[in-house]
This record gives sequence, C-alpha cells and structure tokens, in this order.
Amino acid sequence: MTPFPPEDLLPKTPDARWDGFFLIAIFPPDSPIRWLKFHLYVGAVRTGRLPIAVLEGMSGPGHLFETVCFDHRLIQHCSPILRDQIEVTREPYRLEILGRFRLAGAWPNFTWDIDDPDHALSARFSIQAHDRQQWCPPTHAFGRHIGCRLGNILTYFGLHSALEGEVAVEGNSYPLAGFGILEHAWGADTRLPLPNLLRGFWHWDVLSFHDPDEPHAAVAALALAPMGRRPLPICGGGHIPGTEFRKNCGLKLTYRATREVDGVIVPTEWEGGIANRLGRLDYTATVAGPVLTPFPGGAFLGFTFQGIYTPRSGSPRNLSGTGLTELGRRVPTQGDRDA
Repeated sequence: MTPFPPEDLLPKTPDARWDGFFLIAIFPPDSPIRWLKFHLYVGAVRTGRLPIAVLEGMSGPGHLFETVCFDHRLIQHCSPILRDQIEVTREPYRLEILGRFRLAGAWPNFTWDIDDPDHALSARFSIQAHDRQQWCPPTHAFGRHIGCRLGNILTYFGLHSALEGEVAVEGNSYPLAGFGILEHAWGADTRLPLPNLLRGFWHWDVLSFHDPDEPHAAVAALALAPMGRRPLPICGGGHIPGTEFRKNCGLKLTYRATREVDGVIVPTEWEGGIANRLGRLDYTATVAGPVLTPFPGGAFLGFTFQGIYTPRSGSPRNLSGTGLTELGRRVPTQGDRDA
C-alpha cells in the first residue's frame, strides 16, 4: 500500500480557486451497473475568470454530479451546491453536506454516501484504498517537461481501491462490488478562454481486471494530442494482478473505429499500449453501453477489453476486463489519423 498525507483530502478553497472530489467505480461484466461517476465540485473563482476545471466541464459556484451507467441507459443528475453548505472535520476526517453527501474515514478505509431524494437516487460505498496515483503535476519525464510548475495551477491524485456497496435508483437497489478510484483535484483560475484556445484532445483509459484476489488491481493511462494530431503517451500508473504498483509511460493509442454522439466523435474500437519497468500491456477495447457527453467536446464511455501482458521476465499472459474512458475537447478524425 502507498499511503498519503491526510490533508490531501481536505478542501483547498479558498486558497485554491476550486476543489473537486470524485468517485469512479467500474464493475465486472455480469454486474447490473457497468460504471458510475460521482463528483462534488466547489468553486471560489474570481470575477471574469474561469477555473482550470472548465476543461472537464466544471465551473460555477458548485454542484453535485451523479452518473450511473446501465447496459442500455444512463442516469445523470446535477444539483447546485454552495461552499458554505459543506462541513469539514480533520480528525476524524469528514467532508459532508448534511442530508446529501458524506465522504469520511481514515487511510485506507473510507466511505462515500449520497442521498438524493429529489432524483430517487442514493449510494453507499465502502472503499479500501491501496495505491496512490499522482496525475498532476505529472510524474513521467515528458509530463514533467510539459507540466513544470503546474503544482500551483493544478494538483490531481487518485487512490486505486477496492469498493463494495449499493446503489438505489428509482426504487430499485443494486448491490455492487468492483474497482474504484477516489480522487481529489484542486487548482487555479485564469482569464484565458481555455476551451477556445486548446486545439488538441485528451484520452484517459482505466482498465480493471476484477481479480478476486486483488480487486484493486487496475491500470490507468493518459494520452494527449497537444495540437489535435497524433496522440502522445503522457503518464499513468497501476498494476497488473500479481505485480506491484508502478508508474507507467502513458497510453499509446490508436483508434480503429469511431462514431458521432451528440456532436462528439468517440471511439467504438481502439488499441492501447501501456508500458512500465516491469512489462507491457497491449489491448483491444470495444465500447460497451451508452455514451455520456457531459460537456461540449467531452465523453465518458464504458468498454470491455482483451489484452496480452508481456513481462520483462517470464511468459506472456492473456488478460481481460472492463474499463472506463474519459476524453475531452476533440478526438481524431479519419484525416487526423491519415496525416
């Protein structure tokens, strides 16, 4: 296990200009729910500025966002939240909006609870954190090059975890167990119109192996196309079942098929390669379930994957599982791939 400073889960606003707390969960293929994402966003942005978080569709004073993805439908709600509604204690750790939301616990055990009677949705999860992945400032060599001095602009980490609990939607309860990432991000604001300035796109894959002995085993990796052309591997981390957690070199990405969803070109089949010092995972992913387009140019989609892990020493082995992709701004067209 890789513990972390307890203060990293405390809100940073108003010293920072925004906070985001996230829970992402990915479930095995036989689960009633494919994936879910909840987040609490709180802003302290100055007049005439935008938070860096606008690149993921987050802005304004604050909101509580809820998405649950079934095989053939999506449940999505977003409710306004103000910073003074949030209560925080350090010892023991607790972040709470009375009657609506609660994140509490101490390393490595946390709970995440949501009650949303207005939308007939509730969730209760027990989270056992195992590994910390630092995303920004980036830790990979190329990431450090493009992200130097990002610490004051954006800080973002996730705790790779095993989780179990229950989601109730519209009067139906669904017991669940799978892989989860508990995340906290915070950062600055800017006068720059970021969505209009960026020409490129980003693509983030999280692959869960649903290993019964290591339910926290998963790999996450990021690809970035700075100018909207070929995506470059940036950074990532995770571990294959039976290995140790390691940072990786990011996602080597090739789209094989795409389609348009709500004006966003999203991949329906793609190939990924993720390497670290212990070996390399090559996989083919196929979209599974409906696609969510939560902000202009962005999409979340579940997928299944088949892959081969080739260790530096030892025999290759076949791996499979389910995952979640988040992508933003713009994805390659046929012309991009042929350029």
